[in-house]
Amino acid sequence: NIDVDSIGDEIGITNWENGRLTYLSLANLDIENIPYSISILDALELLFLNDNNINSLPPTFCQLPSFCNIFIQNNNLCPEYQWNCIYQFTPQDCQE
Repeated sequence: NIDVDSIGDEIGITNWENGRLTYLSLANLDIENIPYSISILDALELLFLNDNNINSLPPTFCQLPSFCNIFIQNNNLCPEYQWNCIYQFTPQDCQE
């Protein structure tokens, strides 16, 4: 399994504009954890975390820019994580 903190330039699909990350796709990478530091991506416009094994989100997650479209469907998130900042949440595999 992959922790997002350990991801280098060789994993995922990215787009940079003026030295700032605007597009990040980490779909289908068996990711389980999202770091608190996700919120420093203040130029991010599209974030794809779908089809992983994420089961929780850090409280800083919705500090991403309000214009960022977040796709996080097909993970292991329970309904308490269906926050307004997430553009595409369902479906999830929540094993309670």
